[in-house]
Amino acid sequence: MIVHYWVVQKGNIHVPSLYDGTRGATYWYWGGFNWIAYFAFVVGMSFGLPGIIANYQPQAVSQAGKDMYTLGWILTFTASAVSYSLITYFFKLRIVPPAYESVPLGYEYLGKEGRDGFFDGERDVSEGSPVLVSSPMEKGEKQDV
Repeated sequence: MIVHYWVVQKGNIHVPSLYDGTRGATYWYWGGFNWIAYFAFVVGMSFGLPGIIANYQPQAVSQAGKDMYTLGWILTFTASAVSYSLITYFFKLRIVPPAYESVPLGYEYLGKEGRDGFFDGERDVSEGSPVLVSSPMEKGEKQDV
């Protein structure tokens, strides 16, 4: 998730796309799963397996395997991060909806200048006026339970 946010998306999250669960949406990936992330997780996890085995069968694992387990978090994180970065370098993931792919996204473009995760002109409210949704309880009305 860290590599995806900082490296792949460059700090850009399109907020309306987070709530679009339809097939083919921006964050739908392949069949609803980011298989690249699962693969990177398995790659990272595999570096810690010799150490887990060594806890139960110390004679079955070499000293190098035990040392890899000692490095634990650093080694598994680095292996997952490098594998995820390399795979997404060759297999580009969609970061924004197709209608906005021509917009040059700089680092944290969607978070700067009051965009708050929206592209320019995407919201239909005036600048500085928040959208408030009132509930019957706010108006003092009774709500049937």
